[in-house]
Amino acid sequence: MDKLKIRNSVIIVAAGRGQRAGGVKPKQWQTILGKRVVDWTVSKFFDHPLINEVILVTDSIEEAKSFPNEVIIVKGGYERSQSVLNGLLMVSDNISNVLIHDAARPCVTSKLISSVIEGLAVFDCVIPILPVTNALWEIDRNKINLVKSLDRDLFKTTQTPQGFNRAKILKAYQNNYITAADDAAIALKSGMKISTIDGEASNIKITHAKDFKLAEFYMEN
Repeated sequence: MDKLKIRNSVIIVAAGRGQRAGGVKPKQWQTILGKRVVDWTVSKFFDHPLINEVILVTDSIEEAKSFPNEVIIVKGGYERSQSVLNGLLMVSDNISNVLIHDAARPCVTSKLISSVIEGLAVFDCVIPILPVTNALWEIDRNKINLVKSLDRDLFKTTQTPQGFNRAKILKAYQNNYITAADDAAIALKSGMKISTIDGEASNIKITHAKDFKLAEFYMEN
């Protein structure tokens, strides 16, 4: 297919409460270097030449009114899976691929976005991954005692943006609704073949209060 005819949308999920990060507001609405976290995140995709549509899923509709009219605002669901489905239902019919990204990852690079999109020219599902570098152990049900050491080479951590064929990921969410940590789990349950690419260490997800400073460091360097 002609690359010029392939249109790409991104769903940015910003409906979480982010309580572990502290602060009066959810983490995505707090600021880094004078801009809200979600502003940084949206701008990375809004300014990307291969992204044709930006959809922001949020519970904070009033906060989101400051975005350009071209950003489609969608009400979030009670759980992340419902928020993603709400976003998928708003994707335009002429879109071929959908990227799904956490609003709390404001350090995502244009290079990583491009790599996911390039992978979708061949595969229906592209997931950025990183190796596990620390020793990995299984613990008991009380989350206290070490049980056995695991081979860390058999495990990876996933990042977003995760990319999908639009029609197939929409069908996957409609037919296999589960509470999932990420969209790759939904794709796997639906039988989609998952391809992986190298993620980026700087593409952190802001989770705790200290992560704001780390994100600021990556943005400045």
